[in-house]
Amino acid sequence: YILKKDTLNIMIPKQNRNYNAPTKTIASERQIPMSDVVFNILTAQKNLQSKYQSEFVFVDNDNKPLKYINVHMALSNLVKKINRTLQSEGAESDSLLPHVTTHYFRHTFATMCLEKNIHPKIVQQYLGHSSYQITMDTYSHVSDEKSAEEMKKFNQN
Repeated sequence: YILKKDTLNIMIPKQNRNYNAPTKTIASERQIPMSDVVFNILTAQKNLQSKYQSEFVFVDNDNKPLKYINVHMALSNLVKKINRTLQSEGAESDSLLPHVTTHYFRHTFATMCLEKNIHPKIVQQYLGHSSYQITMDTYSHVSDEKSAEEMKKFNQN
């Protein structure tokens, strides 16, 4: 991910292995707008890594973009650590965090966009899908809150 003012350049290479490899599809290389909050968080992250002088936001000790497996393992370890803490405090097993992957954030983002009535074609573009159908069939989950909100429309005149 390359950070620029108000946009984030995303380039997803084939098989997510080599950051300078060709992208998976034409839609995989894209710029997406971002909120000021996200920009500030990513800028702070980039500043933490300023010694690397990289154009990328997340880099390893060799100044190369982080590999998916490293991010995946860090997230997995964080969830395990939180669950161990919760268990040591007496939490029931049904209140522990489930196994989480980075892809969950993608699904959550898409669902939140659609619930905020962001046009599905724009969500398709954000996600880098070549097909509207993929976005709607795979990423358009409905939260319980949204379902209840929509049902309230029947009570309106």
